Amino acid sequence: MPIYKTIPIDSSYMDTHDYPPPPPPDLIYYSNDFFNAMIERNLIDSIDAEYMYTIIDSSLTVHIDSNLISKATLTKQHLDSLLDQDIDYAYDFIEKRFGTSCFIRVGTPVFNKPKTRLILAVDYYCGPLNGQGYIFILKKENDKWMIIQELGTWES
Repeated sequence: MPIYKTIPIDSSYMDTHDYPPPPPPDLIYYSNDFFNAMIERNLIDSIDAEYMYTIIDSSLTVHIDSNLISKATLTKQHLDSLLDQDIDYAYDFIEKRFGTSCFIRVGTPVFNKPKTRLILAVDYYCGPLNGQGYIFILKKENDKWMIIQELGTWES
């Protein structure tokens, strides 16, 4: 999934609702406040925070090579097309095709410049009203990534 620096504003929302608008569903954004909180918690330093915030580009996404992982994958476009048809149909399709109605969506990773810190958003869905979102902060030690912080972002 693409990531954003701020919540993209839907102009139609301005005429009918109060501000600030809620974040759109399935949207990942990292604000300056988010990075400042990571600095305050000593999870990243100010140099990493500035660099990581600067490189966020919503036009970039990462393609996961399904040949390199052991779990079945769907492209974002395929999943979105299923969900656009009918949400119950989408979960039925996934259940029949993969033997589970659960799936995850992974955000575009944000690395610091030396690639020793990583911020990664992961959303887990297991039905139309059953899901959770997380942001993981990882640190590379001895060529292995270790989760140093897990932040819950939403739950249904």
